[in-house]
Amino acid sequence: KKSMTKTYLKSYLENGGKIMLNTNVERIRKIKNYWSLSLNKKSVIKCKNLFLCCGAVHTNSLLLKSPVSKGKRKTIRKFYLHPMLKALAKYSDNIQKLNSDITPLQITEHYPNYIIGNAASSLQFQLMPFHNKKDLTKLIKEHCKNAIVFHTTFSLGVGKIYNIPFIKDAIPMYFLRKSEKDRINTGFQKLFTFIKKSGAEYLIPLTKSTEKPIYLTKQQADKADYQNFNGHNLSSVHIMGGVTSGENKGCVVDSYGQFHGHKNLFVNDSSLINTKLLKNPQGTVLTIALRNIDYFLRNYN
Repeated sequence: KKSMTKTYLKSYLENGGKIMLNTNVERIRKIKNYWSLSLNKKSVIKCKNLFLCCGAVHTNSLLLKSPVSKGKRKTIRKFYLHPMLKALAKYSDNIQKLNSDITPLQITEHYPNYIIGNAASSLQFQLMPFHNKKDLTKLIKEHCKNAIVFHTTFSLGVGKIYNIPFIKDAIPMYFLRKSEKDRINTGFQKLFTFIKKSGAEYLIPLTKSTEKPIYLTKQQADKADYQNFNGHNLSSVHIMGGVTSGENKGCVVDSYGQFHGHKNLFVNDSSLINTKLLKNPQGTVLTIALRNIDYFLRNYN
């Protein structure tokens, strides 16, 4: 837990590092032995070593705007995510006190099709889809300590990143095949069954189309149907891929994140994870970043 929360920001500032707020890098290019960064304030920053750590969408978008991506744009444009469906389960016990929000335990018997686990369950996450539904909001607030959010997470689909002229931010689009949509339905049915068998009193699918809870009393549990609501609401905060890594020249960067054919340009974020993951990639991203920075400090200074 300590390694996941400790940062080097304080050390960075103490050693002369600077933070620029409200700043957007619009383009990068190589000028002689330096990298030039064009900013949204029409100013320019020059540096010898450039690390791109903007996250898969923004790093990839910036590379696509730059001449360095020539011949590799088809690869860089792609990204992966592991979308999830969520449902709120209400129990008679104070489940928040017992659970301490998120546990690392997951149900993996259906892997690699999907996994089942619990997600962040503090009040704001319980209420997020229902800001305009007074009855559900009232119910959730009354029983938030007795409720927990469960998810079923998938590894499917592929996304593409588009830079549209005159639009500041990149536009990511995500595509699913019909067979993958069928897997989503099956996965949510298993999540529904798990919540029923766990002893929950009712569940609330976390979708904008949900109007009321699905009660799971002894008399109604067998009759309760996961298809009682419409409109799956897929969510994901874990976007990865686009920058393939390896010593093969067909990869975008080498195994330490340095761009092939362009010295002193590095990628060091979730863009480097080019496989479909079912679990939270935070630890993997941090491990790769620390390894690559350690290699840079030992070999480039």
